[in-house]
Order: sequence, then structure tokens, then C-alpha cells
Amino acid sequence: MKSNAIARRWRKNNKEKFNKYMRDYYRNKRKKSPKYRKTWNKYLRSYVNNRFKNDPVYRKKMMAKRLKWKNDKYASDPKYRKKMIKRSLEYIKTHRKEINAQLRKRYASDIKYRNKVKRLANARHRKNRRKK
Repeated sequence: MKSNAIARRWRKNNKEKFNKYMRDYYRNKRKKSPKYRKTWNKYLRSYVNNRFKNDPVYRKKMMAKRLKWKNDKYASDPKYRKKMIKRSLEYIKTHRKEINAQLRKRYASDIKYRNKVKRLANARHRKNRRKK
């Protein structure tokens, strides 16, 4: 405690000296090279990627954050919303044949899905008949 009080008093009485000392200290402090920073960033990225692959709790947490960010952006930013809708429509246009083939295969093999599709089609048909 005594040494801290002495140091505080010295700093207070010799403010200019102390500021100069600190300025010189930080100026002469060894700066890390860009190469070091690159290797550190590379290490950090690999660590995060490995953790993302191997740790399901961490992956779930990070995906939840990302999903929340995307949902918020989609809700608030009309340009982003337009862009995403356009992207999905383009994908559907370009992959129409594959999508239809997958749906036909699913309709043929999955009984629950087939019943669901029939029920929805019947409901749509009844709704349209009422309009006429």
C-alpha cells in the first residue's frame, strides 16, 4: 500500500516527467510485424472453424446469432429483402427440373407427404369452386 501511495504522489508531482516516460515507453515498445498478425489471424480462423465443426453447442449458438441477424436485416432492410427474394426466384427458375423431379420422387415414396399435398389441393379446389 505504501509503495502505491508513493508512486501516486510521484506521478502527481512529476506529471510532465511521467507523461514523457509513458509516451517513450509506448513509442519504443516492440511492435508486432504484419507477418505475425497474419499468422495469428490464420490460427484464430482455423481454431474457430474447427470449434464450429466439432462443438455442436458452439455451432448452435453461432448459427442462432447469424440467423437472428439475417432475420432482423430481412425485416428491416427493404433492399436486402428484395435481393433475397430475387435470388430465391432465380434459383427456382434455373433448377426447376431438379426440384420437380425431387418432389415427384417424394410424392411417390412418402405417404404422409402425398396425403398432405392431396388435402391442400382439395382445399384449394373447394375454395375456388365457392368463388364461382
